[in-house]
Order: sequence, then structure tokens, then C-alpha cells
Amino acid sequence: GISVVTHQTLESQRAWSMELYRVLRPKGVAILSFNGEFTLSKVSDRQVHSVMQTGFDDSHRDANLDGFIPSEDYYRLTLQTRAHFEKLFSEYFDVLDIIPAGCASVQDLAVLQKK
Repeated sequence: GISVVTHQTLESQRAWSMELYRVLRPKGVAILSFNGEFTLSKVSDRQVHSVMQTGFDDSHRDANLDGFIPSEDYYRLTLQTRAHFEKLFSEYFDVLDIIPAGCASVQDLAVLQKK
């Protein structure tokens, strides 16, 4: 899942983690990219402050898909700390590794294994 959770609300990420759990076989592996601490150097101070306080920020709409999807509020610029990502996805997965800037030298990569 490259650059998927990077554009989802918290609710969408929770739903997506449950769906990944459902479709993966036992001990199956998923690799996801996310906008973690590495990406924070490329965004506004306000976004950095929000992420560092709460661990997660999905408050910024990404207009790149305007006109292509029904809801202009769905597609976000989503940022989160490594700790937040691990907490969210560890309900269904073991977090085997997180590789900072492992995806195109921009997004962090998470290697997850279904519990």
C-alpha cells in the first residue's frame, strides 16, 4: 500500500487496517508507506505542531483528486508519528520494521505481519 494511508482520515485508516487484516492470510505481510517524522521537515510549522502534540494530523485537504472523486473532503494530507502508526496498526499486526524515508526517500515504510 504505497501512499494510501498518507491520504486517509483516522477513521479510514482504522477501517483499512481491519480490511487488511481480513484479506491477509495468517502471518501474511503488508508493506505500507506513511508520512512520518521524516516528512515533517517538508510541511508547515502548524502541521508539525499538531502532529507532535497528538501524534496525528489529517486536517489538511489534498486537492489533487478534486473532480475525480465524489467527496472533496475525503483525500487528505495525513501525517503521523511512528508511535501513533504503530499503536493504530498493532491491534491487528505485529510491526516488524519501520524504515524512515524508505519509500522514494519521502515516506516511511512499515512492514506489518498479521497476528
